[in-house]
Amino acid sequence: MVQIHFAPPISIPVCAPPQIQPHGRPQHRAVEAWRAARHLRFRAKARLYKTMNILCDTFRSLFGHIRLQSARGWIVSYGPAFQQDQSGCLLTNTRTVARAEYTEKLAATHRWVDSVDLKMFLAGFDAGEQWAQRSRDIEKSADAQFLSHHTSEHRA
Repeated sequence: MVQIHFAPPISIPVCAPPQIQPHGRPQHRAVEAWRAARHLRFRAKARLYKTMNILCDTFRSLFGHIRLQSARGWIVSYGPAFQQDQSGCLLTNTRTVARAEYTEKLAATHRWVDSVDLKMFLAGFDAGEQWAQRSRDIEKSADAQFLSHHTSEHRA
């Protein structure tokens, strides 16, 4: 008869499994520290570049403001104070009043504005008026075309 001998169990040391990060790679402290340092360096560099750009733009604007104010002074023109109606009577110019009121609101909310800023604001005000006028003209011409098209259809 054949006897089967079982060998005594061999004890195999079990190592702790490596810690797995959410993205599935083993955690290596040195690599993670290097990545964190690189990321911080990148963010610091980006913040420095952004700050430098802001400072350069501010100084460029400052020197432009000084140059313009020394050449032109602090005078800001809102437009003519009065306008004539069809009968020849003088009335206050509503456009000038609106420009003055909105400029005063801007100066009240932003106390650091100077004459150059106010002139740029008024240039934007003028551009808005021109855009509104063109929009009204386009609507009127479109309405006129629509009406002329439909009246010609009804005649035929």
